[in-house]
Amino acid sequence: MTYNQPLMHQAYPTAKPHKGLAIAAFVLAVVGAIFGLIPLTCVIAIICGVIALIFGLVSRAHGMGKAGIVIGIIALALGIWGAIIVNSAVNDISNNVNDYNNCIQNAQTLEQMSNC
Repeated sequence: MTYNQPLMHQAYPTAKPHKGLAIAAFVLAVVGAIFGLIPLTCVIAIICGVIALIFGLVSRAHGMGKAGIVIGIIALALGIWGAIIVNSAVNDISNNVNDYNNCIQNAQTLEQMSNC
């Protein structure tokens, strides 16, 4: 073995820039879309959808980044749809409770109370 030989360095493959963000955009978009199907988890869907859109726009050169953008928009739309459903349900319940309370307060007999 001679010591005059140059050291050979092994070349490592370099990662493509923003590929991690593309994967993150895709995963967050899919998770957001799944949560968007359940109206009570609309906030999670909206958050995941927005972050997926941001990550997807940064890494839109990759296929997963483009998929993250498309599915992120779907997740965002499902989250907004879920928020509208939850808001409507809460308003309906509130109106029904108010109607019941008004009926009970205006009832003068037990029979009128039982009809509420």
